[in-house]
Amino acid sequence: MACGRGADSRNLSGVRMFAKTFRKSGAGRIGASLSFKSFFFNVIFVFCGFWCHAASAAEEVVSFVSCKDCPEMVRVKESDFSSFMKSGSSGAAGKRKFAIGRYEVTNEEYADFLNDLLKGRKEIKDAWFDGKKNNPKSRLIFKGGRIQIAKGYERHPVAFVSWVGAVAYTDWLSEKSGQTYRLPTVEEWVIANKAGSRHKFFYGDELEDMCFYANVVDISYASVNKAAFVKCDDLNVGPARVGSFLPNKYKLFDTTGNVKEWTSSCKPINKKEEDCESRMTAGGSFSNLGWDDKGLTRTAEPKTSKSEQVGFRVLLEE
Repeated sequence: MACGRGADSRNLSGVRMFAKTFRKSGAGRIGASLSFKSFFFNVIFVFCGFWCHAASAAEEVVSFVSCKDCPEMVRVKESDFSSFMKSGSSGAAGKRKFAIGRYEVTNEEYADFLNDLLKGRKEIKDAWFDGKKNNPKSRLIFKGGRIQIAKGYERHPVAFVSWVGAVAYTDWLSEKSGQTYRLPTVEEWVIANKAGSRHKFFYGDELEDMCFYANVVDISYASVNKAAFVKCDDLNVGPARVGSFLPNKYKLFDTTGNVKEWTSSCKPINKKEEDCESRMTAGGSFSNLGWDDKGLTRTAEPKTSKSEQVGFRVLLEE
């Protein structure tokens, strides 16, 4: 098994499949869940996956942070922006050089923002987010004069945050770092998601492999919610901890599924008009299913809306 283009992803799929079956069946009961042939080949996938990682170490993506409270960022290759332009994609609005968040912004990171404002006696606006008092599903709790996080959800993506609240966070990052943070445009987001891939999805073409890479409407979700689902199982029925699934070539996590991500792009009405009271989200969520012919999910939401399905990641201009 070679480590050519796409091979690393296939081998890692084998690793995840093996690990999932191992976890569900137990070390002493693997034979009950896997035939000897399947067990043998999954073991081979494990070792080949590790070998491929070592072989591609020279291409390892380096992440960075630009300030103490800033999220981990990854640079997007300018060549991938050029390829996107050459592919005939319309309206490729954005900068050629930028970095984007390795993960979706977490509850912990958003709480740091809110608590910094409280410390400076600055106003926190209800339009930005829903706290536990107003929404029992929120993981952010105002208690003892500060924002606290429900135990165990520190590294889950922040949700119930409006577009206005996401922009407030990027403005705060810009002030803290002296650099320009903002939400990505749809086009910038697509370039980061695809990471140079020419396949339908960033990892390949098979929908059934989605659960190795994304938290989507799968068998687990359909078991408690009557909904259409991908015929695989990611073992989650709601938002998952960020970084729980395999990343794309840029080592960005959760660019498909988990929570939809706010972008700066206005909702297009026609070729000449836009509705900027609604903003585009990208990536789909744990409870959202539906891809276009390019393997992408993009929807418009009122910019003041807040939902368990919607979060965001940030872009840094360079």
